[in-house]
Amino acid sequence: MKLTSSCLLTRVQILEELLFNDKPIEICDDCWIAVKCQSGIYDRFDPRCFIHCSKITCKEIIDQSYPDILPVPAGTIVFGHIFFIYTKEDMIKFNARSISPSYVCYNDQLCDEFYPNKSLISFNNVTYRRPADFPLKLKSFALTRGNWFNMYVLPLYQELSHSNKIHYNESANCNNLTMYKCINSSMCISKHRLCDNVTDCKYNDDEECTQINGSCLLHGLDNLFKCTTTNICISPALVKDGWCQCGSDQYAFCDDEDLNNLYIRKHVSFTTICDGCTELIPVTINGRYKTDETECEYWQCTDEIDCYSSSLSFNCPYQHYHICVSPQTNQFMCLPLEKHHQRCHRGLPLRIWLNIDQNLTIAACLCPPSFYGNMCQYQNQRVSLTLRFQTFSDSRRTLFALIILLIDDSNERIIHSYQQLTYIYIRDCQTKFNIYLLYSSRPKNLTKHYFIHIDIYEKISFTYRRSFLIPLKYPFLPVHCIAVQLTIPHTNDRQENCLDQPCIRGECIKYSNNSNYNSFCQCYHEWTGKYCTIPYRCTCSSDSLCVGISSNNRSICICLLHKWGSQCLLHNTICYSNQNGTCQNNGKCIPIDENIASDKPFICICPKGFSGERCEIVDNKIILSFHKDIILPQTMFVHFIRAIHNALHENGSTFKTILANQKSVTIQWPHPFHVAFLDFFNNNYYLIIVQNKYNPSTRIIRTITRLDHCKHISEILNETIMKLHPLRRIKYYQLPCQKRSPLLSCFYDDNHFCFCNDYDHQRLTNCFEFNHGIEHNCFGQSNCENDAHCLQDKATCPQTSICVCPKCFYGARCQFTSNLFDLSLDAILGYYIQPRINIKHQPSIVQK
Repeated sequence: MKLTSSCLLTRVQILEELLFNDKPIEICDDCWIAVKCQSGIYDRFDPRCFIHCSKITCKEIIDQSYPDILPVPAGTIVFGHIFFIYTKEDMIKFNARSISPSYVCYNDQLCDEFYPNKSLISFNNVTYRRPADFPLKLKSFALTRGNWFNMYVLPLYQELSHSNKIHYNESANCNNLTMYKCINSSMCISKHRLCDNVTDCKYNDDEECTQINGSCLLHGLDNLFKCTTTNICISPALVKDGWCQCGSDQYAFCDDEDLNNLYIRKHVSFTTICDGCTELIPVTINGRYKTDETECEYWQCTDEIDCYSSSLSFNCPYQHYHICVSPQTNQFMCLPLEKHHQRCHRGLPLRIWLNIDQNLTIAACLCPPSFYGNMCQYQNQRVSLTLRFQTFSDSRRTLFALIILLIDDSNERIIHSYQQLTYIYIRDCQTKFNIYLLYSSRPKNLTKHYFIHIDIYEKISFTYRRSFLIPLKYPFLPVHCIAVQLTIPHTNDRQENCLDQPCIRGECIKYSNNSNYNSFCQCYHEWTGKYCTIPYRCTCSSDSLCVGISSNNRSICICLLHKWGSQCLLHNTICYSNQNGTCQNNGKCIPIDENIASDKPFICICPKGFSGERCEIVDNKIILSFHKDIILPQTMFVHFIRAIHNALHENGSTFKTILANQKSVTIQWPHPFHVAFLDFFNNNYYLIIVQNKYNPSTRIIRTITRLDHCKHISEILNETIMKLHPLRRIKYYQLPCQKRSPLLSCFYDDNHFCFCNDYDHQRLTNCFEFNHGIEHNCFGQSNCENDAHCLQDKATCPQTSICVCPKCFYGARCQFTSNLFDLSLDAILGYYIQPRINIKHQPSIVQK
């Protein structure tokens, strides 16, 4: 087991003992043990100290046998040349738990760029400095860390990297966009080390991170964290690291540590206004402190105030127990430390029957892929991969087979391990697939380079879609932890072939996600290898697709939809058994992958107009007609809001085209909602319905009048109120519904949409946050063309999306144009043609 493994609780103690393992030849064994006891390497109550320092004290032994000056430990400690000197005077004088070295010594040819200081002694190219003259924060380490290694060795690693005399090749390294060149120095560092509270450059210019005009776009970095308390910028590595780097405000909140609490305490939310609990940090307005609970005279009061508070305290004896959850009761308990790590570490305990008649059994452990050994005590070299996939709207109902391979760069292109996943957007749009990929040999061959290769096929048709490459950098690392999100290309994306690979029995394919234009050979059936020169025999069933062979000579098979197993020889009949009706209303049944733990044996892909687990729910239908005074646009948006308790509201949108002479529109919506309203563009809103309880499969018929029009708050409240701070102004939002009812149904401001609702014999206001200027691009997953708007039914995991075409464009993706023609029949008659209506009943202009 490695001495430096971070999994060892006694790691620091082992490192200390390792450093002090070699005794200087200048002193005897008894004196060396006395030095360890006096300096704190051995605890004062350690039996070794008790025995050797019982007749005379450790200090007396040191006084008799210790030379005037001695390097302790005997060898170098840091960077191969830095070591400590302890004088006899200091070793005897101090009574601290860990004694500070008298001098820190280094080779002045390998270490420079120190700040000027006073105590400097040089001898034979070795420089001696007092620890007090080093730019080290030893006091802060001493207060928090406690032992000798953390107090005196660790600061050298963390804070003296700027003093190493390392000159980089400027043309090869320092001119790289990822590097930063220190001022007046030949040294350059990675930009990731900027603003990390560690001085790397001589003049501390790498830590000059003051905001410029309120912006943290410094040194070409766009990911620095902005501190609002101290007007500085810090590295993202320092955020939520357990130490407050930005400084605390007057309420003891720290920007970089209390991110969630600060958002809650500073964000003005309508749902927390005047609810009896003070959530917001007080704001000074006109010399007075205001909170979300001041000036609440217009708000309904309740008899009970239930402010959430909770505390969890579970006291265990400090030294000999730690808290854990009992596997029998699922309750917290105190576990003695001597029982820690008993039996299976990170594994499941099993009992294997050797002989049932003789009742012979042995205890064993079932290890996860990341561990091995009789107690699962050793870690495997592995790749820990977290994958998340996104698709464009044209592939949201397509079932994909994902083949994830761990491959090396040899001519055999050995597949060390693989995982096969089944992906369909309607089920897996938010799924994070966590998989382990192991190397075929233990330990792995460090002379090879490894990478992850992902193939994507359409499950039903076996159509190859594209491939992705994920390189594994730093091959010396035993474990690679990678998280990546990949977007499956459009259906009509052309496969990029190439000519830079001599594929003997295959074709050259470019990776979809690689900016370096890397390519690979996609081999024909029963051929493998880097250039498809190695034959193999496929053992997959004849109706499956064979995509390669693993390192243990097993074929990698993609099965038909209703077959499974390593060779696709087993059948899944759940979708044909018709148990409990499977999918209703012509929904498509998809069996769940057999190697995925799920309580649902299948899922249903529902046709348009139906939803639910078995397509049993008919979509809501809203039929709207309009008063003659309302001027209708050719196109309008329809927004739906779903209120979720103790969570952000869900927004979804669709659009309707209003045909010429059309008196009504019909809107189908498959998701739960509580508020629906129309958007005639330019913030021209009309309220459709507010329902406290969602009723599925309902038919809503309404006539929209001018009373349903939503005004801006500036048209309702007077100018004096509108000039108030937003925290004060929002307190008056109850007045419009109370004083203007029933002539007012809704209103809005720059950040909210509000409506009037009847509650407990009162007319009250309710508001939710609404982004009026949202960019309709389906959050980057749009397949619309020609600058068309893309609308989707939900912000997260949308099931449907549609394109709103600009003028002179049409088609499902707005891919067609009439710009090339002076007059287009579509442009003239488009809005007169009524879909799904017989020609006999079309307007006369269309019939002619």
